[in-house]
Amino acid sequence: MGGGLIGAREITRVALMAALTASGAFIRIPLPYVPLTLQTVFVLLAGAMLGARLGALSQIIYLTVGLAGVPVFAGGGGPGYVIQPTFGYLIGFIGGAYLVGRLIEDRTTGYISILQTMFSGLGVIYLCGIIYLYLNL
Repeated sequence: MGGGLIGAREITRVALMAALTASGAFIRIPLPYVPLTLQTVFVLLAGAMLGARLGALSQIIYLTVGLAGVPVFAGGGGPGYVIQPTFGYLIGFIGGAYLVGRLIEDRTTGYISILQTMFSGLGVIYLCGIIYLYLNL
């Protein structure tokens, strides 16, 4: 997909993935310090299904909505969420979706290739999260 304007179909798909990521925040497994949620699955799917550019855009929209005050994050929402130690994982959603989309676009399909791609995206999310967590604890 080129770098031009996006149509109604793409806008709808981007909004849907942002909404799925938001809903995934409320399906969680409680762990100390870092809640494990289903939203990571939707982040990786956003990159795989929408491609690098639109997958990252869906996560930028998700973060923007949450920082605007809508409680779409696992721990709430609002601009004050930036000081939460786990905010780095949310920042990593953008890079994770982008990387998955880029690798899916560049690779041939196959279970092993897709699995490697998803783990690469997960690695970006956790790398951003761990660095931010380290800097804020």
